[in-house]
Amino acid sequence: LHQVLRPFLLRRLKSDVEGELKPKVEKVIKCNMSACQWRLYSGIRENGIVALQPSDGTQPTKKKTATNIMMELRKACNHPYLFWYDQRPERFCSEMVRSSGKFELLYRMFPKLRRTGHRVLVFCQMTKLMDILGDFLKACGHRYLRLDGSTDSQRRGELIEIFNS
Repeated sequence: LHQVLRPFLLRRLKSDVEGELKPKVEKVIKCNMSACQWRLYSGIRENGIVALQPSDGTQPTKKKTATNIMMELRKACNHPYLFWYDQRPERFCSEMVRSSGKFELLYRMFPKLRRTGHRVLVFCQMTKLMDILGDFLKACGHRYLRLDGSTDSQRRGELIEIFNS
């Protein structure tokens, strides 16, 4: 089948099509989870239970059984606010950074990257995490563009053009 289709397929490399494209530099940086993340992660892994933080601090902690353990563990690794998303602070606070190892790392890295003229591309698989990240970036004074599934194709092209310029 491949031999039959080969004459009809055009196969090109990015470097052949776009000569001005800089080579991609990808850095994978590992970071530790915060104490809050470890507590959530351990509770989910050991008991299949997510302990939810009360909104006013006076009620005892409520618990929710995790039906999809892997997704709950992924949420714990990203940011604890994903579990109490509706109760997150309206404005930025230091707790937003301290409660997630990834956000602590970003908080330290972004100013250095900005000073050296770097642009950063962050991939998220969860739109709620993108909301939390957006709140964080706004509060820190960083400009950002957001592309997700709700971005129409015309706007997506415009945002990519802006990022690349």
